[in-house]
Amino acid sequence: MSVVLGGIIGESLRIEDHFESLGNWVRRKVEVKTQTGWLSRTSLTTLHPRFVEGFVTATLLFSIGPMSILGSIDDGLGRGAQILIVKAALDGLVSILFAATMGWGVAISAVIVGIYQGLMTLGASGLDAILTDRMVHEMSATGGIMILGIALRFMEVKPIRVGSLLPGLFVAPVLVALFAR
Repeated sequence: MSVVLGGIIGESLRIEDHFESLGNWVRRKVEVKTQTGWLSRTSLTTLHPRFVEGFVTATLLFSIGPMSILGSIDDGLGRGAQILIVKAALDGLVSILFAATMGWGVAISAVIVGIYQGLMTLGASGLDAILTDRMVHEMSATGGIMILGIALRFMEVKPIRVGSLLPGLFVAPVLVALFAR
């Protein structure tokens, strides 16, 4: 239910479209800096044709995974950053593979992921009294379903608009509060 309701909210807010617009904006900025000499032409001779897809896919994958959610919440609740440290190592390895197929957009997604995880950690520190373990687990499960959508998108099986499903992460604890006993 979280994914479905989140998808309805996300599509009405056009979240996926905003991610793509942000990716295109970043691409234009990098292209302009490359043409004006700010970046060496040898370091970025041409931007990868899948730049925006790499940016969007990497941002979503590295942001909505269960380790990102649980790690940020654990860190915010003062339980330690061990999950985030392991996640950072895994993300680094995966980003190298993604960058080989989708170019520079993958590296630039690190900025968005850092902001997102920082905000999640700060937000969790204030939600200590509200979030139950069950709510955190449901958020994590919702993120896991979204990762399946990213896999289908990455393998070009089905172009699932995973960005628009992001509100499901916030819907999950609300549904637990309303219906779980």
